[in-house]
Amino acid sequence: MSNGYHVDAEQLRAHARNIEALQARFEAVKSADSHIVQGDEAYGLRCGWLAGVLEQRHITQDELIACAEENLTLMAEALRKAANDTRPSRGTTSILCILPAVR
Repeated sequence: MSNGYHVDAEQLRAHARNIEALQARFEAVKSADSHIVQGDEAYGLRCGWLAGVLEQRHITQDELIACAEENLTLMAEALRKAANDTRPSRGTTSILCILPAVR
């Protein structure tokens, strides 16, 4: 029984690129969020008070987005490391990724 998985290194790299593209989308979310927080014009004259009510939610959302961005960065780095650090399998174009023991 094998202690790993046979995978295509280029597929791991492609997955890492897809994760980085997803991470880049968070920039658009943060940008839109900052526009809402910064101006009363986002809600109009009658609902301008909403900006103050939602301010704490925006702070919490920023913290959650930062956490998600960090996790995505770590995931992409781990995928690239796995693609670069694996050893080729005999007679195939795939690689054998050895998984650490789970406790």
